[in-house]
Amino acid sequence: MGAFAAARSGNVAMMAAFLLTPLVIAVGVAIDFAARADARAHVQQAADAAALAAMRQQDLYGSSGLNARVDAFVRADLGARVNGLTGFSVNAQPSADAVTVTIEASVKSAFMKIAGVTALDASARATAARGGAAPFDELVFALDLTGSLVWSGVHLDLIDEAADFIAEIGAIPGASSRYVAIVPFTSVVNVGTDKTAWLTSLNAADFAPGSWAGCVFARQTGDLDLTDDAPTAGRWRPYVWRRDYSSTEPYNDWGASPASAFVNGLSAAPAGTPASLSGVATVGTWGPNVGCMAPIRPLTNDHAGTEAYIRAIDSFSFDGGTNLGQAMAWSWRSISPKWRGLWGAAAATGTPSDAGRKAILLLSDGQSKWSDLYFNGPHVTGYGEPGFALPQAENLQNEGNADDRFEDVCARAKADGLTVYTILFANAGGAARRTMENCATSPDHFYLAGDRAALRAAFQGVAGGGTGDLRLIN
Repeated sequence: MGAFAAARSGNVAMMAAFLLTPLVIAVGVAIDFAARADARAHVQQAADAAALAAMRQQDLYGSSGLNARVDAFVRADLGARVNGLTGFSVNAQPSADAVTVTIEASVKSAFMKIAGVTALDASARATAARGGAAPFDELVFALDLTGSLVWSGVHLDLIDEAADFIAEIGAIPGASSRYVAIVPFTSVVNVGTDKTAWLTSLNAADFAPGSWAGCVFARQTGDLDLTDDAPTAGRWRPYVWRRDYSSTEPYNDWGASPASAFVNGLSAAPAGTPASLSGVATVGTWGPNVGCMAPIRPLTNDHAGTEAYIRAIDSFSFDGGTNLGQAMAWSWRSISPKWRGLWGAAAATGTPSDAGRKAILLLSDGQSKWSDLYFNGPHVTGYGEPGFALPQAENLQNEGNADDRFEDVCARAKADGLTVYTILFANAGGAARRTMENCATSPDHFYLAGDRAALRAAFQGVAGGGTGDLRLIN
């Protein structure tokens, strides 16, 4: 009996068994919390991504619509992990300048359920907002005024949203030190009738009984059509559709029209115009300045004046020509330090800084296209009139070559330090998308806007700097 009482050989096993239980519990708790931390990290990443995506798209959908899209986005982002979560729900709360996404979720416990803890919270919340300042000090907005926008029935939406875009820029803090220029374009660009010193010559008889409206052909020496070189490097021929082209284009036989019909184009269609077209006459539709629309508005910090300028645009060119290359070239010239002092002031206070952040926004509904004025034979383009021999190696009357020229000038402007945004409006994409996307600084600087709501979101993206200027604030 004494020997039995003195024995100690089973103590270690008993103590090990006694200590093993809390050790197993501790390891189990650690495993459960590690699983919870891993799940919560993924849920937080999904919330962050969803908030940024929702901020970009909040104007495309109502509150309920946005919530449904965010829910689908989160479920797709988390994938199969959602099946391992309990109490899973997603909620998006948009406000004027932010979107908050809350994901409620728990992860099932493997060991802690022994103690009655069946799940651990893995919820996350993220709020995205705009950076609060426009990503540019100077912006040139190149605005397509071609007739295809009218034929698509979206021209009034375009004007309203473009004007609201300028108003939004004017409402951003520091607006008085931010400058905006407008470059309307068709197949040609209007530099203004006061810029006769930039011309090679001007024959008033070519326009009589009207007058030159201010549009110019592209420069035709070397690559000057692609550069921001000042007028001293090369001048421009005034754009004109002379009356002696009437034999090739009877719908612009303006030579037989009475003097009273002139504004800068004709206010009424010449005799013989098809009935389907006779009701669409606007300034610039017929006559020597056909297709020549509103003039460039130089850089100014008078945002209210610029908004009014856009809202006053009531004419689009029904000849349908689009010259993206010259739109980009003139946008670059409107912001280039080489042109400082050449444009004159547009009611600006202060002076734009040559060291400021410069950007171009180009909006169009398609690729370069030369007007054939209702598809009837040879025509005048922004690169010349029928039979005009261009000194450039390429045949720039060819629309494909003109798009190559457009991408070339885009590359030059970007190499000069400009940020380039592009918006393709009322177009399904395809080749036009590739052209516009290639021009933009990056894919995040390109917007495909199929309708008015998407256009509004695109403008807001530009005003906020695109995706890169959105930020998470909690």
